[in-house]
Amino acid sequence: METYKPLTYEQQAKRIQIQRIVAEVAAEVIRASEMFEPMNSPHEAEGVIREEFEEFSDEVKKYNPRKNRDTRPAMRTELVQLAAMSVRAVLDVIDNGKHYEAQPCYQPTATVSTTS
Repeated sequence: METYKPLTYEQQAKRIQIQRIVAEVAAEVIRASEMFEPMNSPHEAEGVIREEFEEFSDEVKKYNPRKNRDTRPAMRTELVQLAAMSVRAVLDVIDNGKHYEAQPCYQPTATVSTTS
C-alpha cells in the first residue's frame, strides 16, 4: 500500500514559488505571441533562444556584488524570457497545432512505500 508523506512548509513554499514563476513564463509566452508572428522553423527558434541566452549571459558577466552591481533582477527577467521562448518554440515549431504525448522528465517522489 502506498501512502503520501505530508509536505513540509518549505516544500509547500517552494511549490508556490515554482507556480508563480511558471505563471510569469506563461504570461510572457502570451505577450510575445501577441506581439510577434509564430516561429517558422527550428533554425529561427534556435536563433531566438540563443539571443535570449546571450542576453542572460551578458547580465551574468556584469554581476559583481563587490562593485555594487547586482544584476540578478535583470538575469531573472532574461531567464523568464528564455523559458518563454523555449515554450514558444515547442508551440510554434514542434507541436505546430498537433498534439504529442509528453515524455515524462520528472517522476514525483512524494509517495512512500510501506512494507512491513
